[in-house]
Amino acid sequence: MDQLTSCKTCSKEVAQSATVCPHCGAKLKMNLIEKLVLYVIVSFAALYLIAIIGIKWSK
Repeated sequence: MDQLTSCKTCSKEVAQSATVCPHCGAKLKMNLIEKLVLYVIVSFAALYLIAIIGIKWSK
């Protein structure tokens, strides 16, 4: 039997292996592509901020 966790949206118990809450339909986990896209966006934002700070310090 799967371990249970609570849905952050409706607070009902769902299996930890579930990707969508069967009660309210809320998404519980990000898939691999979504995680990759998020990491790429955060990385570019961090690099942009580092570049802006570097340009301001060099002036």
